[in-house]
Amino acid sequence: MEGRKKPNPIASLKEWLGHNKHFELIEVFKRFDEEETMEVSKEVLFDAFQQAHLPFDKTNMELLIDQLDGEGREVVVYSDLVDADQNKWLDERLTKYNTLNKTE
Repeated sequence: MEGRKKPNPIASLKEWLGHNKHFELIEVFKRFDEEETMEVSKEVLFDAFQQAHLPFDKTNMELLIDQLDGEGREVVVYSDLVDADQNKWLDERLTKYNTLNKTE
């Protein structure tokens, strides 16, 4: 029996963002970042992604958000997401995830 690959939440997010051009990450921060720090807690981001109907179950949503919180601070920082090129940042997270989980 062949082993199942672990889900790759960053790849799934990239694909979803590619198909849902109306969804802008900046809007999540503008809407849910009451202190205007451009940081949102992992809990808030989880709720925002659920409201946006991202196609993830709870476990995969948690995996995704853990990957977005690359520093383990329990918050996701918008500037980390967009850097100079959002796809570059997501690609770096994807590479890190694949390396840690040895997916192909």
